[in-house]
Amino acid sequence: MTDTDNETPKGTWSSGEMPAVQLEANVLPLRPDTDGQGQDSQVTPLPTSPLALEASNAPVLRADATGSRPRLPKAGTPSHAEVVPIRPALSSAAEETPAPTPARGEPAAASSSSGEPREVQAPPFLASRSLAEDLSPREPGKRTLRWLGMTLGVAGGCASLLLGGMGAPALAAAGGLFILALLSALPLSYRARALAISGLGATGLGFFSAGSQLRGERLDESLLAGAVFVLGAGLLFRAYHRASRVARLVVMVGIVALAAWLVLSGGLGALTHMDAAWQSWAPALPRVALALLGLISLLVFMDASTTAGGRIWATILFLVHAAHVFVREAVALYPPTNLGRAVASLPHPELAHAIAIVVVVITGSVALAQLLAASAARRR
Repeated sequence: MTDTDNETPKGTWSSGEMPAVQLEANVLPLRPDTDGQGQDSQVTPLPTSPLALEASNAPVLRADATGSRPRLPKAGTPSHAEVVPIRPALSSAAEETPAPTPARGEPAAASSSSGEPREVQAPPFLASRSLAEDLSPREPGKRTLRWLGMTLGVAGGCASLLLGGMGAPALAAAGGLFILALLSALPLSYRARALAISGLGATGLGFFSAGSQLRGERLDESLLAGAVFVLGAGLLFRAYHRASRVARLVVMVGIVALAAWLVLSGGLGALTHMDAAWQSWAPALPRVALALLGLISLLVFMDASTTAGGRIWATILFLVHAAHVFVREAVALYPPTNLGRAVASLPHPELAHAIAIVVVVITGSVALAQLLAASAARRR
């Protein structure tokens, strides 16, 4: 032993010989993986140096947040490097099967990526179409005319027979009303029903005017019935089609006819000859109401943002006209000179005529309004 071998290195505690320590700087052991028999499987070392990581083909296993390292996949299982396709592969039969061809006039059904047909959504309902349908509907009040004609036709026909007797005039009035109810009950189209009932109403007004002229009476009541017929139809048509110029023209014709009736029948001069008897002031009330309705009807010349209350004024017009007709018949049956005693006994044929003219004016006016609305919608 030389002196050089016994020399103690500086900075050590003893001069004895230090054991050689081998540090595993290149690999780190993994947690052993056990198989089903409880034996440890072979552990794959984890390269730690950058050069070793680049040279190694094995996947790098890193510790997760809990500090444990994942195990290597067993043989026979797909590795993490395999890519699973998102779109499923189609079979050869599905690839060769062509898509069904839609029939003529039917929309083509869209198919999904898997080859299955997919439901095609309907196009959205545009706001312009909704506004056009609101301003000019195609079939406004479709069930109104049918139920109104059946109800008033049957009720008016029965009332005509009860109050008018079984004479020829009463039977003719009741027969016309029953025909009106039959036309309303038939399964006709919207335009055909409106055309049939409005034509029947105009024909009934013609027979009423002809009968009044043959009896030597004045045509004031016939002019009033025609004015209400046209004015009511114009008001309803204006309520259906707010932007229609034809509706405003029809209303103006009805207002002119109503003003002509007021002038020919003496105007409002009857208001200056009233006394305590109801026969003197009762007929004046419907007359004043009809004059006011003629002025209120001028509201239809407002813009298209409102219906101008067309349905309300038309309904009030029909009720006031019915009140005027029955008050006139009541005054004829109970004149003021006889102190309340009737000069004619019931049943009376004039009552049958009064009921018939009221029903014909109401249903015919509604039918004329719907006929004008259907014609305007077809021109769009």
